[in-house]
Formats: sequence, C-alpha cells, structure tokens
Amino acid sequence: MLNKLIIINIILFICAYFFVEKPALESQLKNRSNKFVFSNNDLQRNISIVANDFKISRKSDSIWSFGKEGHNPSQVKINKFIKRLGKLKIVRELPLSFDINAKCDFTLNDVHIIIGEKLLYNEHYYFQLGREKLIVHDTSPQTTPLTNELFRINPYKHKRLLDFCRSKKQAIISEKIFTNFALNNIEFRFLNQRPFFIDFQEMKTQPSPLGELNYLNKQFDVFKNKLKSTQVISYHDKSKGMNLSEIGWFTIDKEEKFKLFTSGQNLIVFSEKTKLWAKMKDHFLNEIFFQDFWDTRIFKSNAGNFCINGHNNSGFCLEFKNRIFNNLSNRSLNYPLWYDILYSLSSAAIFVRRAPSEFKYEYLLNFKGEKLMIKVRKNLITVVNPLSNIQYEFKRRNSMTELANI
Repeated sequence: MLNKLIIINIILFICAYFFVEKPALESQLKNRSNKFVFSNNDLQRNISIVANDFKISRKSDSIWSFGKEGHNPSQVKINKFIKRLGKLKIVRELPLSFDINAKCDFTLNDVHIIIGEKLLYNEHYYFQLGREKLIVHDTSPQTTPLTNELFRINPYKHKRLLDFCRSKKQAIISEKIFTNFALNNIEFRFLNQRPFFIDFQEMKTQPSPLGELNYLNKQFDVFKNKLKSTQVISYHDKSKGMNLSEIGWFTIDKEEKFKLFTSGQNLIVFSEKTKLWAKMKDHFLNEIFFQDFWDTRIFKSNAGNFCINGHNNSGFCLEFKNRIFNNLSNRSLNYPLWYDILYSLSSAAIFVRRAPSEFKYEYLLNFKGEKLMIKVRKNLITVVNPLSNIQYEFKRRNSMTELANI
C-alpha cells in the first residue's frame, strides 16, 4: 500500500512539473528574454557609477559630477554611455554556474556589473548584472557604415562600452575646462607684465580706462562665453616630456589658481587644485589684455569729415564714410596711405598709454574740433590726442601701400 502511494506521488509530481511548473518557467524565461536589461526608471533616477579609475554621480536627470574633485565630467560622454546601457536587450539567460570571463567591470548603484567577451559569430556578448548572467544585444544604432559581414559580427558596439568602462579619469573630464565655474571675476599675472583684474559682474577692469575712455561692455560677455566654451585637447597627470616654460598664472573667482605654460607650440594650463595638466585647443588665454575691454577706437561713427595738414596736403578736407572715400578730387593725396590711417583709427587700438610731453608727428588730422598728431611706420600707426593726453598704437592693416612719400 505504501509503495502504491509513493508511486502515485511521483506520478503526480511529474505531471505537475510538465503540465504546470515547466510551462510557467518557460513563460517566465520567455518574458525575460528579449527584454531590456535596464528599465527607464533604473537609468533615470539619481545614480552613481564607480569604475576602475573614477567615480561619478548624477544629482539630477542630466547633471553628472565627480563630487568635490574640481573638474566637471563630460556630460555628453557619460550620457552616451547610459543611453547605450539602456539599449541592451537580453538574448538569453545563462545558468548561475556559468563562468563569464570579465573584460571590464564597474558598479552601478552598488550593483556589480561585468562586461564579458563578445561572441565570435555575431555582435552579442556576455554580461553580468549582480548574480544574473546573460547574453545581451546592443540595439543602439551603428552610425559608422560597415560591410555586411562586418555588420553581422560588429565588434564596435561591444568595444565602445568597454572603452568607457576602462577609461582613465582624464578621458572623461569635460573638454570645457571652465564650464563649472561661476566666472564672476578673473585675475591675470603674466611674467614681466602688469597684473590685471576683470570683473564680469560689474563689467569693470583694474586698471580702469584712461581719461575719458569707456568700457566695451559686449567684450565682457564675449570673453566670458569664450572661457565657458574653450576646450582642452587632452589632460595629463604628469608634465613629463612637455618641456615647459612658465608665462604666468590666473585665478578664477578669487578661489582656484591655474598656472600658464608654453610647450613648443602648445599652451598648457595646470590646475593647482586637481593637479592636472591640460593641453589647450587655442591660445587666447595668453593673449588676453585688460585694454581689450576698453573702447579704444578714435572714430566710432560710420562717417566723418577730416582735414589733413602735413607735407603737401595742407588744408585738404575729405569725407570718409563706411570706410569709403567720397571725395577723390585731390590727385596729390596718397589715398592708400590715408585709407590705412583712417581704417586703423576706426578699429580698436592694440595699446594705449599716457601721451609723452613731446611727440614728433608727421601729419596733423583735424576731426570734430580735435587735433590728432599722427606718425606712420611700416606696421604701426601712432596717434596722440593732446587734448585727452592719450597715445594710441594701432596695427596697420595689411595693405600693399607704398610708403615712399613718408
């Protein structure tokens, strides 16, 4: 009797497995396969990523941070990585006993993730999420054209996920080095030059403009936006092999100090806070000058009548409108030369200073009751306004003017 009951229980167990439990398990596996590894909710909330060489966290839906370590991580690079994680679909679940050969690993919100090897015959690869072991398919688009055969085994999607996981911290720092600063002010100290201070909030400089010169207000926004957008070619944690020559330093918002160096044709910025060296994409930081924020044009209107004295041009007057002469009747006048002079005086000066007590000029230009003393050289035009006691230096425009008459 007991044997019969045992046999009946075995038969019932087998029936229950094949007709109830097995279909339920198959249904569960079927539901899990072809599903995304991560839900939208998994990747949209506040999360952190800890890789081999860096730790980043997201404070809101889109802003990533290294925390208190100074530089900003590249929002674009990290968001691309998160977007690719969100495109991973499960092809098949693997037994817990399956051994995945880890190519790289990281932690997402305290969950250990392993990126395994890619399969040889297609673009799928092994992936482990906590204890769950999977074969996944990256459904994100392949933007680079591939041949049909290479497209089938596509190694690039697997590689780009690995590349981010293996990144050094320097590789994911934002190329825009100053983007996380308020940029209220900046102080520059170049070697063998006068230090200067730029206040973006008050739109002022120290030193302040000479005499009656005014500020060129738009230049404050132009320079601030340029600082925000200026880019780094590469970051380095050592200066070995750079052959550095220090040219000065600057301080942003009276807090963070950066040193400026040249290395061959490159401009190098060193952060004293993060101890990182940045090879800059352009050189405008070592070309900035406080007088760039002053309005140093002598002629600010589009039109004006000028009377010229000097050499054989005594008492001759002409109109210069929109940088065009309207009176060409005096054939003795060196029009190319005067075009250079008047064009330069309607542009920004490269330097202004207090006028000397004596100045040997070549031409005297009368404009709106003011007398301007002018001296012309091959690449430079010097102008002194004795009324305002200011001397202007202008770079001569690149013309083919012959200066035989000077």
